[in-house]
Amino acid sequence: MKSFFLLLALMSAAVSQPIRPTPFVPDSALALLRVLSVDIGPRPMGSPAEQRALAWAAERLRVAGVDDVRVMDVRTTPAGAMNRVRNTSSGVTVGTLHGAGDRIIVIGAHIDSASPEIPGANDDGSGTAVVLELARVLALREWQHTIVFCLFGGEEAGLVGSRVFVEQYEHLDRVDLMLQVDMANGVDDLVPFIDKGTTQTPSWLFLGAQEELLSMGYDGLSYPFHFFTWNIASGSGASSDHEPFLLRGIPAIDFTTDPNDPIHTPQDSWEWFRPGGLDRSGDLIYRLVDRFDRGMPEERTGSYVAVPVASTFLLLPTWSVWAGIVVSFVAAILSLLRRWPHRTERRGSPRPRVPGLKVFGGLLMIWLAIWSSENVVAWLSGWRSPWYAQPWLMVAPAAAVAFLALVLVSRWSRRWNLSSDPVRFLLRSIIWFAVLALSAALASPRLAAYLAWGLIFSAAAWALRPAWLRIACIVVGAYPVVRLLTPDLFPFVARAFSQIPAHGFFAEAALTAGLAFVCSIVALPYAFGALAVVRDPAVQWPTSFSYRRPVVAWASIGTAVLTIGAVSLSEPYSAARPRSVTVTTTIEEGRDSASTIVASNDWLRDLRVTPAGAETVSPGSVAQHELPKTPARAETWLSIDEGPWTAADTGAGVSGLVRLTYDRQPIRLSIVAMPVRSRVLEASGGSAVVNRTDRSAEITFEPPAPSTQLLPFWMHLSAPDSVTLTVEATFVGSAGAIAVEGAPVNVVHRTVVRSTRRLTVPPTLSQP
Repeated sequence: MKSFFLLLALMSAAVSQPIRPTPFVPDSALALLRVLSVDIGPRPMGSPAEQRALAWAAERLRVAGVDDVRVMDVRTTPAGAMNRVRNTSSGVTVGTLHGAGDRIIVIGAHIDSASPEIPGANDDGSGTAVVLELARVLALREWQHTIVFCLFGGEEAGLVGSRVFVEQYEHLDRVDLMLQVDMANGVDDLVPFIDKGTTQTPSWLFLGAQEELLSMGYDGLSYPFHFFTWNIASGSGASSDHEPFLLRGIPAIDFTTDPNDPIHTPQDSWEWFRPGGLDRSGDLIYRLVDRFDRGMPEERTGSYVAVPVASTFLLLPTWSVWAGIVVSFVAAILSLLRRWPHRTERRGSPRPRVPGLKVFGGLLMIWLAIWSSENVVAWLSGWRSPWYAQPWLMVAPAAAVAFLALVLVSRWSRRWNLSSDPVRFLLRSIIWFAVLALSAALASPRLAAYLAWGLIFSAAAWALRPAWLRIACIVVGAYPVVRLLTPDLFPFVARAFSQIPAHGFFAEAALTAGLAFVCSIVALPYAFGALAVVRDPAVQWPTSFSYRRPVVAWASIGTAVLTIGAVSLSEPYSAARPRSVTVTTTIEEGRDSASTIVASNDWLRDLRVTPAGAETVSPGSVAQHELPKTPARAETWLSIDEGPWTAADTGAGVSGLVRLTYDRQPIRLSIVAMPVRSRVLEASGGSAVVNRTDRSAEITFEPPAPSTQLLPFWMHLSAPDSVTLTVEATFVGSAGAIAVEGAPVNVVHRTVVRSTRRLTVPPTLSQP
């Protein structure tokens, strides 16, 4: 009887355990993540920690049964901003699971983190853990494809590892598919990154991922359409290591969790990580490999616009977007021609003006009110970014202030002497739509499609008779652009601008005015279209409601005051999203003191700063505070031996050996040589890459080799000259212990050591 009850209990326990859709084990991935984010910790590009992580990942792949495991060296970064190359010591861990055929599926994640203070648990320790666990479970069976696992270094520094991999991997022409996992946090939506300019992930891969997720009982993919519109139009922004593959014509896709998580901060840690997404990402990649292992469609990349519709996606070919833009203008022109004979105010007869500047001025007032609402909240709360922890709080006051501005503009417009002929407004609306759509198309046809959508619904509103249908068309036509310019743009812009140091009232005002000006230009054709409908005498409005009534004005004022006041009382920062403070100590060679500046992108109020051996200070409502100078010598951080320098054999030139010695490794080192008058014709740094312009030669290391850097340096100038040689090294930490306390805050300590000296380049023996 006991054995019967024991068997019954075991059966009950087995039934109660959820059946996993794949062999992927989330707990195993979680254990790997703990090693990476806690035991190894922060892993910025080229750091010893990143090297340890790459070696550790290689060992995990070997244990999983993967063959041909190696770490591909990355000694220089591809040219990035301003065409500059950085010397580094990063890499890519690569392992190969051989299949029955020689065609390849690549599964990747990036192993680095954003800075020395960021453990990178979610971004992208979680993706690395998923890939390593997938290597273990995929090795348990035979596959048709050969599967290559890649852990890329340097993703946070500009997709460095993946860009080098696609340039150097000897079997790239055999790669059929690339699957990337960049963040696998729990709870959040799973977002596919499928766009790179005019190139997209092939539709079969995108829709296949959606089908696999739904078939396993997970929520489907979440594609924030408006966010990605800005991301594509900007030409950069959010990206991951699948992009170099996609640009090479290889089917590729990245799966990430909500980018609004506190990534790129110290809160991206083991303690803050939510493990619920590991199984979802692992199961999805496993099922996609299983789905496409025996073959996949021939389409390598796509050219479409993905529109979320209910639980699926409508994929519109790019040509159809262009066709829709053309159709919208044809419909608008036909509507104009239909109405043109019925115009009531003709040229040559007395008629009111169409005050375009006043209409634009009214729009500018409304948009200034919207974008200034955050400045008002900041002024009342005493914080520069009072919405930082909860950016969506600003939606309510922005909407309330926009309505108030609309009421005021409506009352002001009584003095405009507006034309009563709707055809004149209709003509201006079409002209402005055309100008803006063509301008937007230069950045992205997808951006122009927003204007085409607005135009075609405006044309429908002009053609329809019932007032309620006209109102519906105006709202539906304007909604996508309103979403693009307000809720979807605000977090995008606000989070970016919150990282810009405060520059005072006039700079903030100029920024607000610039945003309002751009939004007003975009809104102008909609305003003309709405006026064409409102001024049409043939429309019978069902109510006599007017914005100009005093009760409406007072109600809008009260709503604006209440919402702004409520948001002003909210907490601007939290433990999850604390303020960032940087303590930078600068030491110049030849001086016996160091200057230290404590700075934040918000105010330093509520903080106490205590330098070692000195009194505590409270900086107050300022963005930066300079501490008293402290004794310090550059030689204790960095020793430089640059000689002897000799004349080059040909032309006006100089060569020498620069020896740099330091007890701790800098995170960045640069050597810049600038002649006073002549041009730099050639320059060399031995094995290090030199970034040369006519005016300078620069060598940058991120980070340099430990202990000693021995650098042969040679320059050929256009004429004998003097050269200024500047060596600058940036270290983690400060010259003295400086504590910052008093509120939730992330503190970054940096010490910058700088040495500047003048070299005289003599004429060579071959010169007179």
